[in-house]
Amino acid sequence: MTSLSWMNWVDVLAHPHAVRSLFTDMTSFETFARVDLHEINIDREGPVLRLRFDIPIVPSSPPKRWQKGVCVTQFVLAAWRVSSIDVQGFGWEVPGELTGAWTSETHQALALCFSGPACQLRATCEVLRVERVSEHSKSIGSAINFP
Repeated sequence: MTSLSWMNWVDVLAHPHAVRSLFTDMTSFETFARVDLHEINIDREGPVLRLRFDIPIVPSSPPKRWQKGVCVTQFVLAAWRVSSIDVQGFGWEVPGELTGAWTSETHQALALCFSGPACQLRATCEVLRVERVSEHSKSIGSAINFP
């Protein structure tokens, strides 16, 4: 996977416009790449890999049902038709960088990479979708700590 062109995970979504419509300032790659990973779930029905994580920003116009004072946004990504997964490590705090790359010129397969001090994850799949976007009221100082 070293010869792949790694990019923002939003760019390899099946429907990136859904995320782009919530966040008007997508200019900072690091804002979306730097995540605090909460959960890794692997389901044989699909097979599907789900990642639940926070990013350190909120939508430009948050949904009305969100609490006031929210400082992070939580995503659940679902990687469908997974063909390989490699996970090394985990911990209480799991900050890192989440990126994606197309593994074929026709965009029919992609690779995901999460890399942080406590955890490394590599996976290949056919489709990446956002399953949920929600507010998370955890303070940003404790939500995402990078060395």
